[in-house]
Amino acid sequence: MNARQRFYQTRRCMMDLGSAPDTQSNHKRQDQTVYVMLHEPGSWFLFEQDRKFYLDARCSRSFVDFSILIELNEEECEGYQAEGKAFIDQLATRINACQNEFLPRDITNAHLAAVSQAVSEWRETTVRH
Repeated sequence: MNARQRFYQTRRCMMDLGSAPDTQSNHKRQDQTVYVMLHEPGSWFLFEQDRKFYLDARCSRSFVDFSILIELNEEECEGYQAEGKAFIDQLATRINACQNEFLPRDITNAHLAAVSQAVSEWRETTVRH
């Protein structure tokens, strides 16, 4: 991803979190597309859909790897807004370390198709540029 793409992705993140002016405030947003906002290879993906953020954290238990996908709650969104990628790194590490705490929030099954599509489209875009 080049610097220009990172700038626009960061700006979109900030707008969705309310720290920049929202040009669509008078219009109900109809876009249900899931977007990859940030990624740490081998560790996590941060997604955005309709002004909500989702973290897909890679977890390991013994010899099995799996993912836990959660919707960021208000406190987590504030942490992301304040600390950025560092907060998401810490949250993903916490999810892996405290899997039982986050399993009740796991929404992987409900969003698997949309998340997979977003990752596929993101990979196509980042490989081309």
